[in-house]
Amino acid sequence: MTREETIKILAVLKGLGVKFDGDSQVIVEIWADCFKNDDYLQVNGAIKKLMIQEKQLFQNGLIAKIKDLLVPEDIFLDSASAWNQVRRAMKKSYPDIPSTTNDAFKELDPLIQKVLGNSHTLIEWEYESTTENMNTVIKSNFIKEYNNLCRIYRDDYKNGGKMLEYLKEPKLEAGNKKMLEMAENLVKGVCETLPKID
Repeated sequence: MTREETIKILAVLKGLGVKFDGDSQVIVEIWADCFKNDDYLQVNGAIKKLMIQEKQLFQNGLIAKIKDLLVPEDIFLDSASAWNQVRRAMKKSYPDIPSTTNDAFKELDPLIQKVLGNSHTLIEWEYESTTENMNTVIKSNFIKEYNNLCRIYRDDYKNGGKMLEYLKEPKLEAGNKKMLEMAENLVKGVCETLPKID
C-alpha cells in the first residue's frame, strides 16, 4: 500500500470516529510502514469487516486487528483436520516397510510434517497409541504444538514474512545430491589419510 493509499485509509477511519493522538505525519509513516506489503483493496476490505464486528473503533490495537483480518482463513488446516491427517498417515506406517511410511509422511501438509519432524514419528506414535490414554496424550501434544506453529507462521505472514513460502516450496533435490556427494568425498578423504591398522 502506498503512502497516499494509507492517507485514504486513515481518513476513512477518522470519519468513523477513530481519534488519532499524536503527530499526524508520524502516524501516517507508522501506518504506511505497517501496511507497505499489503494491498489497498484488501486493507479496505478488512476495515469493512472490522466495522461490522466492532461497535466502536479505537486507535490502540487497530493495526493488529486489521492485520489479523488480512490473513486468509483457510491458510492453515484446523487442528482437528490436521490430527485426522496424522491418524490416517499413522495407519499407513509400517516399521518393516519404510518406503510406505515415507510416502505417508510426504502426503501430509508441510506444517504437519514440521510438527512431526520425520516419518519415524508416525511409526512410534502408531505403536504407542494402542491404548486410549496414550492416544489422548499424543493427540493433545500434537494439537498444542500444531496450534503454536500456526500462530508463529500466522504472525510471520501478518508481518510480511516469508516463512510460509519457504515451508511450502519443494526441497532442491539437486542441491541435496551435491551436498551428499561433498560429504562422501570428505569422508573418503579422511579415510585415505588415516593410518592403516593391520
